[in-house]
Amino acid sequence: MHVLRREGGEGQFERAATLPMGGAAPQFFEPALRFASMPAEEDEATRDARREAKQQPPRGRRGRRPRRTAEERAAVQTRSPEQIEEIRAARAAKRRAAESSESPRR
Repeated sequence: MHVLRREGGEGQFERAATLPMGGAAPQFFEPALRFASMPAEEDEATRDARREAKQQPPRGRRGRRPRRTAEERAAVQTRSPEQIEEIRAARAAKRRAAESSESPRR
């Protein structure tokens, strides 16, 4: 396992230490070592692609909307104990029906 470090935002990653598995002693590198196939500087195309990716809005991070509207929350608050029990019974019946319709997988 390698511990990597990078000098500044434009720098390449370098090995600061190698931690062998199995309890062997770690190796520390000062100055840090580059991987043999790693170029000394990032090429222009890679730098441009990274810069463009930073400017785009993040994917998959939509704002969460409340689960219920204010009217729905108010309706929930005014439910009677009998209504709540009816809702729970209906949910339990639906769950039992779904469980009984499933075929056991082997």
